[in-house]
Amino acid sequence: MYEINQIKELALFRIDNKLFGIDIVYIQEINKNLSFTKIYDAQDYIKGVLNLRGQIVTVVDLRVKFNRKPASDDDPNRRMIIVNYKDESVGFLVDSVDDIINIESEKLEESVTQMAGVNPDYFAGVYKLDSEIVIILDVEKILDNDEEYTAVA
Repeated sequence: MYEINQIKELALFRIDNKLFGIDIVYIQEINKNLSFTKIYDAQDYIKGVLNLRGQIVTVVDLRVKFNRKPASDDDPNRRMIIVNYKDESVGFLVDSVDDIINIESEKLEESVTQMAGVNPDYFAGVYKLDSEIVIILDVEKILDNDEEYTAVA
């Protein structure tokens, strides 16, 4: 089970002007290359697959996964965060990547985070910055809830 209090660093990124974070232990790399092969009969949030140095990576658009309007494919700020979970790699398409920060445990809070139309299990909690709240993704729940990631790859 994922323990929010074990987080040491977060990679910060934005989707639809909201600030999110992923525990750095899941991140394989952050990539500007958004070239992938589309898969037309997959779930709408699965945009395709890419070959990353011989490894097949399923590409998931988090905007669509979170029931937001898809971003333009030619947005120069878009990035792909490659996460590794259970020996599978998945690329999360995000609007932009902000920073990687060290965590102060007293600013972490396990809470039920609500976003309209999004499964609240996808969120592990929040981290309080001076000027903003970071919504922390629960990578395990996002990927365990959807068996089609491994079916596509």
